Amino acid sequence: MPELIVSRKTVADLFDDAHKEMDRDDAVMHVAGVTGHEPTTIECVLAARESLHTAAMECGA
Repeated sequence: MPELIVSRKTVADLFDDAHKEMDRDDAVMHVAGVTGHEPTTIECVLAARESLHTAAMECGA
């Protein structure tokens, strides 16, 4: 299984960098190509990050 960290950058970091220059779908495909993960895996990582962010906001963090 490919690592979720590439050159000390997380999938989320890679996505954020790519999303600055392209739309969301293209950024997901780019990160999938760089990491060797399926696009659905990238989407899951991003959804998990969003869930954590939402939970933190609800807890007042």
